[in-house]
Order: sequence, then C-alpha cells, then structure tokens
Amino acid sequence: MLKKEVLEMCENAIRKNMGSLYDLPYELANTVANVYYRYFQHAIEVMKQSANNPGWIPKEIEREKDMRAGLSSFLDDTARLNSDFEAVPKFIEELRGIDKHQGVEGRC
Repeated sequence: MLKKEVLEMCENAIRKNMGSLYDLPYELANTVANVYYRYFQHAIEVMKQSANNPGWIPKEIEREKDMRAGLSSFLDDTARLNSDFEAVPKFIEELRGIDKHQGVEGRC
C-alpha cells in the first residue's frame, strides 16, 4: 500500500532534483519514482521506529540467527538505497544531455 506521506516526499524531491519527468519514457519515469519511493519509505521507517523505541532493532537483524549477518544485510540495503537515490539525478541529467538528433554512427 502506498503511503501519501511518502508519495508527497517523492514528488517534491523528484521535482527539486530533476524537474518534471514528462519528457522521459513511462518505464524510466516509473523506475525513478520507485527508487525514490523505496528510499523515502526506508528512511521514514527507520526514523519512526528508532524515535519511538530507542532499543529498536531493524527487521533484517531480527530475521537472522547471526546478528552480524542481519546488521550487514540492513547496512547493505541502506547503502544500496542511498546509492540509487544519489545516482538517479546524475543519470537522468546525462540522458537528457544526449543529442537525440545525432546518428548512431556518431556514438561510441
């Protein structure tokens, strides 16, 4: 289920970081929106859980028998979400910078 709070954060951040996505193919714009949604959903979940419960343990840690494996999984997920979030605006900027009128033979 989509959370209105997360959707609003995504919309504002996408608009701020990349402007409108209407110039992009639907599939690409949807992928960008999904990356932002997962990032903000994760961030909000971590902030809410840790603010209300100082002893909060991420669900990835709770699922593992080995606490180190669970912590590693949580940190890997968080790092991937952060990396994707930071990379998307640069990727979209580069795509928008491609000369659409240049022939295929001129590209490497």
